[in-house]
Amino acid sequence: MPTSWYQVIPIVLDQIQSLQPRSVLDVGIGFGKYGMLIREALEVPLGRYYKHQWQIKVDGVEVFSGYKNPIHE
Repeated sequence: MPTSWYQVIPIVLDQIQSLQPRSVLDVGIGFGKYGMLIREALEVPLGRYYKHQWQIKVDGVEVFSGYKNPIHE
């Protein structure tokens, strides 16, 4: 399944904002929802809206090729 329960999003983002990581590894990226939310939580508040401005490294691993979509590139 390429998605996760939306109910845990606030909990995960609270932890991400609390930790302020410099890098994140998303295992089982599915649709890529958390990668985008992590960018929104850690980059946008600092005015880093564009890819060339990003300072947080977000890597994702997905073993099922059927879940790959253009957002993953």
